Amino acid sequence: MEHTQPSPVVGDETKRQLPALENVSQHTLIATLKANIRMNEQGLGLIIIQNGPYLQIISLVEKSSAANDGKLKPGDVLIKIGYADVLGWTLRELRQLLHNIPVGTTVQIRVYRDFVEVPQCWQSAVELIPEAKLPVMTAE
Repeated sequence: MEHTQPSPVVGDETKRQLPALENVSQHTLIATLKANIRMNEQGLGLIIIQNGPYLQIISLVEKSSAANDGKLKPGDVLIKIGYADVLGWTLRELRQLLHNIPVGTTVQIRVYRDFVEVPQCWQSAVELIPEAKLPVMTAE
């Protein structure tokens, strides 16, 4: 599958500041981290955006597998999920991959840390994302 990077739009400083995907090597960056996260009915517990050519965690769902593990944090850029190299993937491609992972499976996630900043517009918008909090179950 070929991944193409759209040309930056005039005035779009975010895309111009991101390191070009073709210049990134998994062997040259040392700030990598691995976490083993269990897939449950609500997913892995990560809220992810597409930041230029990168998939970036902007938040962890409260009390989720990812939050309980404690290794991943907002700002981390996804490199691998299981055996899939997701560097340069779109959100749609990631969704298709995650949809095929059975509930109960533990998946190794590899990320780059301190690689690119979360865009300012997403830092303030994360509070408005309802999925950041697990639904409250009531006993009736």
